[in-house]
Amino acid sequence: MASQNLNFRISIIGDGPESSKLRSNIAMNELQKFVDFEGRIPNSELVEFYRKLNCLLVCAPQEGYGLSIREAIIQGVFVIALENKGTREARELFPESVYLFKTVDEAAALMEKFRDKRLSKETANYNQERQLKVDQESITNLAKSWIY
Repeated sequence: MASQNLNFRISIIGDGPESSKLRSNIAMNELQKFVDFEGRIPNSELVEFYRKLNCLLVCAPQEGYGLSIREAIIQGVFVIALENKGTREARELFPESVYLFKTVDEAAALMEKFRDKRLSKETANYNQERQLKVDQESITNLAKSWIY
């Protein structure tokens, strides 16, 4: 993306075991001016953090339809995710909000497409209701599997 002269910033949240390796890789490729390391963000501050985002970029090959995708969806943030089984499920549930990529070039094109855009209030409200329903169904099904 930097080689394509795109004007962007990436904020990385979290502080997992790979963070020092990631920092080194970014420094080695001289990408510091494009990346902010936010560290661990308390749950109480996540809503405000998501309000600042144009999109959530998910690059984990097996992340699936995880918590960060759910949080972004209910906050009205576009999700750009590496295609896998879980992210395909998220795309099926939220086709106006979740977009999938297979290559870096596809990810860059999607990030450019959604620069400075937010979901409509109607879509964001629908997503919140839909996500709550999906989560309730999942919890109910899980509880039933434990009982029976």
